[in-house]
Amino acid sequence: MNLRRKGIVIMVLGFKILYLFNLFSMYFTKLGYFIIFICQCYFSFSQSANSVGSGNSIDFDSNDDRVNLGPVLNNLTLPLTIMAWVKPNPQTTINPVFSSSSAGSDWHGIWLHVASNRVQAAFADGDGGFGTASRRVKVCNYTNLHNDWFHVSAVIVNANDIKLYVNGIELPGSYNGSATQLVNNPTGEADIAYHERGPSSPIVHFNGGIDEVRLWDVALSESQVRDQMCRQVLASEPGLIAAWDFNEGNASNTINDVKGLLNGTRIGGALTELSSAPVGNSSTYLYGTQSALPLNMQQAQIDAVSIQADPGTDGIHLYRVDFPPVNQTGMSLPNGLNHYYGVYSINPNQKFTVDYNLTTPFYSPNIYELAYRNHNASPTWVTFPGFFGPSVNRSNRGRHEEYVISGSCSAPGILPPLFSSCNQVQINLPATVSSILWNDGDTSRSRTFYQNGTYILTGVNQNGCGFSDTVFVEILEPNFNPMPDVKVCDSVIIDLGSDLLSINWDNGSSNPQRVIYNAGTYHYEAVPCYRLHRFRYFYSPTNIFG
Repeated sequence: MNLRRKGIVIMVLGFKILYLFNLFSMYFTKLGYFIIFICQCYFSFSQSANSVGSGNSIDFDSNDDRVNLGPVLNNLTLPLTIMAWVKPNPQTTINPVFSSSSAGSDWHGIWLHVASNRVQAAFADGDGGFGTASRRVKVCNYTNLHNDWFHVSAVIVNANDIKLYVNGIELPGSYNGSATQLVNNPTGEADIAYHERGPSSPIVHFNGGIDEVRLWDVALSESQVRDQMCRQVLASEPGLIAAWDFNEGNASNTINDVKGLLNGTRIGGALTELSSAPVGNSSTYLYGTQSALPLNMQQAQIDAVSIQADPGTDGIHLYRVDFPPVNQTGMSLPNGLNHYYGVYSINPNQKFTVDYNLTTPFYSPNIYELAYRNHNASPTWVTFPGFFGPSVNRSNRGRHEEYVISGSCSAPGILPPLFSSCNQVQINLPATVSSILWNDGDTSRSRTFYQNGTYILTGVNQNGCGFSDTVFVEILEPNFNPMPDVKVCDSVIIDLGSDLLSINWDNGSSNPQRVIYNAGTYHYEAVPCYRLHRFRYFYSPTNIFG
C-alpha cells in the first residue's frame, strides 16, 4: 500500500495504534516511531497551490500514478518538441515522461522516456503492432540520471533528425526502428508519467518527480531549449501547444494546461509537493567556453547579481523570481522587496562564485544580509555572516542555490498600493524620505501623474533603511450620462439617481431630485470626478385649443 497516497485512511489506523500504545506501554519505541511516520505522511498530503518560482511538482509512485490528458493530441504532425524537468528514482528500466497517443495494439504518436543510464524519444506509424518496424527511436546514454532534477528535451523533426538534450546539452546517440512517419491513433490517449507499450509490458508508470512539461509544434533550437529551461513559460509563446506546470494543490484532481485548453486529470493519487527544480520568471545562461565569463542580472534601483563559474564549467543558469518567497523561515524580507535569485550549475561537481551588490538608494550600511537556500523546497533560509557593504561575495558554491536580501531594518511602506483620483493624481512624499528615485528616473518629492500606471519608488526612510515601494495610479473617469436638454409644458422633475456623490446644484441644493418650474440653464457638480454638467430647460405652454 502506498502510504503517502492514503493519508486519511492511515490516520485512522494511527489513532488505533495510539490507543494500543496506551494499553501496551512496553511497545513505546516501535509504536511511537510508527505514529510519527503516519502523521508526517498525513500532513504532506495537504500541499496547497503555489506558482512562485518552480511552484509545485508531482511525485509519481511507479504503481498507478499518472496524469491523463485524454484523446486530445491525435492531430500532431512533425516537427515537435517535448521537454520537462524530471527527478527520477534510480532504475534502468524505462521511466515514461510523456506519450501522446497510447493504443492497445500498435505503437502510435510520440513519447519521451528516461532511465538512470539513458534518455530516449520516438515517433511511431501504427503499422506492425509493437515491433521495431512501427517505431523510430533515438537512444542517448547518460550516467546517473536520477535522484536530482534534470531538464530533458526531445526535438523530433523526421526519422533521421531527432535531437535529445539533458540540461541544455545535446547528446550523441543511436537510432533503432524503421518507421518513417508519425501516425496518431484516433482514439489513443495522451498521458504524463505513463505509456502503454504492448503485451510484454503493458503498464509502465513514472517513478519519481516531474515538473514543467511543455509541448511545441516547432523544432526548437539549442538556444531556445536553454531559454526555456529555467523560466516559467508564457501561454502566448509562439508554437506552444500546451504546458503543464503542476502548480495546483493536492485538493485538485484537475491538472491545468497553462493555455487553458488541454487540462488533464490526476489518476492514482499522484502526490503534489513543493518543487525543487530551478525555475524563475526570467533567466540568463552561459555554456561551454562562454561559461567562464560573468553572468549578470539586476533589479533596477535595488540590486545586481554577478555569477562567475569555476574554470571548466559545462554551463550555468542565473534566474530571478519576481515574487517574494513563499517560505521565509530563517530570514527577514525587507518591506517592498518582491524578488530573489537562483543559480543552477549544469554539472553538480562544478562550483561558482556569487557576487551580490545592493545599489543606491536601496543600500544602507550595516542593515542588510544575504540569505541562501538550496532550492524552492528547502525548509529554511540560512544567512551568510556579515552585512552588505554594499556587496557580498561568496565562492565555492554548490550546484543549485537561491539568494535573497534579508534584514531586520524597520522600513515600512511609504505609499498605499493604490492612488485613485480624477483627471490627475498628486503624490507628496514625507520630508523624512531621502535619496528619492522613481523607476522612470524622476527624483521629485512631489509628483503629478496624468496616466494610469505602476510606479516604483526607492529611497531611504527616517530609520536610515533603504526601501522599495510600489503604487498603482488610477485616473478615474465619470460613470454617469450627461443630462439631455428638456422641453416640457409645465414643470419637470430631474432625478440624478443614487450613483453620484457630493451633488451640488447651482442653487446650492445637494438633493439628487430637483423640481424645475422655470425655463433656463441649470447645472450641477458631482463625484466621481467632480465633472460640471450644464443642461437647458425650455418652457412650452400647453395648446388648450388643440
